[in-house]
Amino acid sequence: MNAGRTDNPRFASISVLRTACDPNAPAYDPNNLDPVCDPNSPTFDPFTRSRPSSRRGEITGSLRLTGGLKGRWDRTQFDLAYSPVASVYFERSELNDISHNLSANWRHNYTPRTALSLSEYLNYTPEQDPDPNTLQQNALLVPRTNTTNSTFRGTLGFQVSRPTSLSWSYRHVLRSFSSDDFVDSSNHNLGMQWQRRLAGRSSISAGYEYGAFSFSGGGNGAESHQASVGYGFASPRGFNLSANVGYNILRPEDPNSEDSSGLYLNGSTGWQSDRVATTVGYSRGFRDGGGAFATAETHNAYGNVRFNLTQGLSADMIVARNVHERLATSSTSSSTTSSASSSSDETIRSLNGTLSLNYTFAQNWGLRAAYTHYRQTFDGATATALPEIRSNRYMVGINWSFQ
Repeated sequence: MNAGRTDNPRFASISVLRTACDPNAPAYDPNNLDPVCDPNSPTFDPFTRSRPSSRRGEITGSLRLTGGLKGRWDRTQFDLAYSPVASVYFERSELNDISHNLSANWRHNYTPRTALSLSEYLNYTPEQDPDPNTLQQNALLVPRTNTTNSTFRGTLGFQVSRPTSLSWSYRHVLRSFSSDDFVDSSNHNLGMQWQRRLAGRSSISAGYEYGAFSFSGGGNGAESHQASVGYGFASPRGFNLSANVGYNILRPEDPNSEDSSGLYLNGSTGWQSDRVATTVGYSRGFRDGGGAFATAETHNAYGNVRFNLTQGLSADMIVARNVHERLATSSTSSSTTSSASSSSDETIRSLNGTLSLNYTFAQNWGLRAAYTHYRQTFDGATATALPEIRSNRYMVGINWSFQ
């Protein structure tokens, strides 16, 4: 159970408030109002007409319930967790909603050398995601729409010899929105990876993945090819390193569109001790555009540090920086699926930072205080319904659990 205060709870666009909605702005034009500011528009929103009513802070609260099942047998493991979250805005009841999260994992060892793993993560949020803490990597805030995210993954692993293993994987990612302003996407990926342990605690790997992208709203699909090699190391003193480098090729279905290609990177390093645990990482590759447009080249840099101050008291600092750069997938254009060559003036950037303090004062009880800053901006004439956002959230909470 949490309570706190949120700045700009409707995630109103900074650029809209500065121009179309603000009579004191230099660029204000009463004859050319944005739909959210025009009373005659069917999409008129009285809560974004002026700066004070849109950006002022709001007292909020939330209640999260989490239940799960666990099963352990000789060769099979199973985990299931479901969590509904009710969010309450004390002055703006139209923002109240209940989101749903479901995760499941199943693993079966057919032989000592062969195992199959299946996992599913499903999230449904009505209207908007009210808390940036729940955002996934490379995700964007897309307010005023119901959002469904689903990720299914299956992996079949086979140990060829004691140091060498092979694995085959399938992944299906679904992103859908109730609003036509955003691009629904469905990705299917098939991959294979070879891995071999070296002397000591290091390993090398090589892999290939084929992907098929499809989009709603008339956007042309595409297929991707990704080949990479990797290296991993873990020391007994807590240091670890993982690096994968490769190359991406994206081929649109539209014969009038050119292929896109680029470097694939996915690496992280960290160190863990009794007092401090830290991880920093960076990834780069082709993905869906997070609802803003079709395919995109994404860059994700992140870092987190945990300090264990005492046995029951810890502090966390988490920072994530995401960049979505539009890729060409179609020779036609519309408000959501227009395309052009990848360029820096069609780029959406987001920054998410969180500071928190956690205290366990009894066996099943804990306290948490946190501050989250979220910022989302775009460069140039990016034609999307995504707003430029600046938002802050202050929160204190208490949790209780039993098993």
